[in-house]
Amino acid sequence: MMLYLRHQIFHGPHVSRVEARAHGSAVAHALLHALLLELKLPLALKADPQGRPALAHCDTVDFNLSHTEGLAVCALLQSENSPRVGVDAELLTNFDAERIAAFAARFFAPCEQKCLAKANDPATCFTRIFTRKEAYAKYCGDGLGLHLSATDTLAPDFESSHGVRFYAYRHNDIFISLCTPENIEDKPQTTLCEDPVTW
Repeated sequence: MMLYLRHQIFHGPHVSRVEARAHGSAVAHALLHALLLELKLPLALKADPQGRPALAHCDTVDFNLSHTEGLAVCALLQSENSPRVGVDAELLTNFDAERIAAFAARFFAPCEQKCLAKANDPATCFTRIFTRKEAYAKYCGDGLGLHLSATDTLAPDFESSHGVRFYAYRHNDIFISLCTPENIEDKPQTTLCEDPVTW
């Protein structure tokens, strides 16, 4: 059982938002390609029944990609037991306090809202929670929009009751959350700095 989290910092030209997203996606896919070559795994991809990208000829590996302004990440889990992994990277939000509160009231669950309400730095707390929720949604393959407000990733028993474990990382103003099965014994192999967040 091996768990990898690779990242790449990039600086693209000043282009449209669509072009910037395409560039970030290309960098994330390049990370995946390099890791698959390193591990001598097949490069062919397919869509699983939920439409989630997967390796075409290898059911012992799962991967997930994410990118934001200036950084791309690739998470990969190699395991004999139905591997699953989800990752999300987000730049520190530029929402003002009013917009953060409105978004949280609509999409955050009770424990998440309480954590945000008592945060000294609401923008940082909001970004951390958002990446955690999205990493879990990508882990499940349900998509971010499904059951968002009903999924309380900060509930005291969330990880044990859902059989998952979260890891948090930070690179400057970029926050990364990784969601894995709880039975993964080894920490991810990564050079990213862990985010010592306490909820």
